[in-house]
Amino acid sequence: MVMFSVQTHPVHQNFKQCVSFEFFEGMPHAKMVYTILCICFLYFMPLAIILVAYTRIIIEISKKSKETEGETAVC
Repeated sequence: MVMFSVQTHPVHQNFKQCVSFEFFEGMPHAKMVYTILCICFLYFMPLAIILVAYTRIIIEISKKSKETEGETAVC
């Protein structure tokens, strides 16, 4: 599904640009759904991936520190 349309500038007829502001006319909930999906894919998914990655790192560090906890350092 394409969310953009090519529009011509009202004054400068040679200037064309991809815009999304007229795409959602006649579809009242489509813009809200599009915005929510953008927020989810651009914010919440990366946040979830980062949280999972850092949680796994912390768990791994915790396991390694428990394994070496009983060992004494010889200096």
